[in-house]
Amino acid sequence: MIKKAAIGIAMFALIGVGCGGDSGSSSKISYEPWDLPKVGSVADRQERRARDFLEPTKNGLIGSELKPIIPDRPPPEFLYVLDLIDSFSMPVADNRDRVTVQYVGAVYDSKEKFASSWDEGKPFTFILGRGEVIEGWEEGLQRLEIGDRRELVVPPDLVTGGTRMGNLPQGETLVFILEALDVKEFP
Repeated sequence: MIKKAAIGIAMFALIGVGCGGDSGSSSKISYEPWDLPKVGSVADRQERRARDFLEPTKNGLIGSELKPIIPDRPPPEFLYVLDLIDSFSMPVADNRDRVTVQYVGAVYDSKEKFASSWDEGKPFTFILGRGEVIEGWEEGLQRLEIGDRRELVVPPDLVTGGTRMGNLPQGETLVFILEALDVKEFP
């Protein structure tokens, strides 16, 4: 029964990954598979994620620090979006929503971490669509749901903006792995 459920979830997730809509944006976003290594079965990841949610820390972070997946090949020239865990929950993040995430950021070429909500000691909350985060997050975090774990590979031309993001490495492809902790409609 568990295997059948895991297969069904995996098939639904694969169908969902291939069904990206046209956001009307001028940049290219790929929701297609892009040669990332496998990180365990869907059922294994969901079980680990469920265990992590049972033990939030006092500062609001959940589980241990995330590890970006960076393949040994040249980076893509487009924004790459991959849902590692798709929670199928509500609400769904859209422009003008208050989004709270925990995240880790790394430089693609060097694989060196440059930022982490665990290092900062708290999750990061922002309003989507207000220019508070870089363009890669503005585009790549649309339709994010509470409990989702998403990886973004952001090309240098989308590492712009972000009035609340501090000093990010410029001229580099960046990799972020994020988990959505909360999504609320902003008045």
